[in-house]
Amino acid sequence: MAARAAGLNNDKTLARLQDLERRGEVQRISNRWSTEPPSSDIASAMDRLEARTSNLRIVRDRARVG
Repeated sequence: MAARAAGLNNDKTLARLQDLERRGEVQRISNRWSTEPPSSDIASAMDRLEARTSNLRIVRDRARVG
């Protein structure tokens, strides 16, 4: 989409991305491209856990003193 918006030739852009992928400079994630290194299984699991628990709040009972 970015290539199309910039007025670049789609075939040439795709060929360039595939060349960069072969050299390990980019990776395809689903239908997107990224320059970030692939995450490990543990990092992915932690990200999923954080995403699922980000809106949780821990509530503690307060013991009454006195």
